Amino acid sequence: MSSILQTMKTREAANKVGSLAASQKDQIVRRNFILQAGRFVEIAREHLAPKMTPRDLSAEWDGHRERLRRVEWPLQSLLGNADEELWTNIIDASLAGMEKQIRNSQNNAEWRITEYDLAISQNVSRGQQVIELGVRWVDATGNEDQQYRDGKPISVSVKLDSTEITDSVKALAERDTDDPELKELLKSLIAVMAVREGAILPEAPKVKSKKKA
Repeated sequence: MSSILQTMKTREAANKVGSLAASQKDQIVRRNFILQAGRFVEIAREHLAPKMTPRDLSAEWDGHRERLRRVEWPLQSLLGNADEELWTNIIDASLAGMEKQIRNSQNNAEWRITEYDLAISQNVSRGQQVIELGVRWVDATGNEDQQYRDGKPISVSVKLDSTEITDSVKALAERDTDDPELKELLKSLIAVMAVREGAILPEAPKVKSKKKA
């Protein structure tokens, strides 16, 4: 190949590389891609602030059940490839994924963010720096954990004071009534509850008949 053709090809290749580099540089400037690791942390903190539960309110939830979740992103993959809009969308998607995972097993709750940790650290197994986010989710309702048996949720049992119920039923039985079905129902209720409680009820209370005028 002549020296002229070789020189022209070299120049063309150099121009293409230069144009591509200039285009990429213009794109970075135009989209404001984040080029500093610390900036990712700053943006994340600003974005998470309004999602936090006020401290005075979260203090009232002390003792409520909680769930801890963690996510990390390779720093090298983000630098120069994400702008503020993309970065905050990534955070929102991760938070939504956390909450969905918790709700899959515990949907009888209102899960709220009360605390988080955010840091740039070294992932030893990956051999690279990562941005990691840890989030504490607390149930604002204060409900108990939903229990499962054979993969199916177990109905939550409500514990009632049977003594008070029995006394109420007995009080109803003492009221005047001419309804024979109600009489029998009350007698049955008292008898069943006495047996469940291990009480001795030799004779069910008599249901008074309504006095005729």
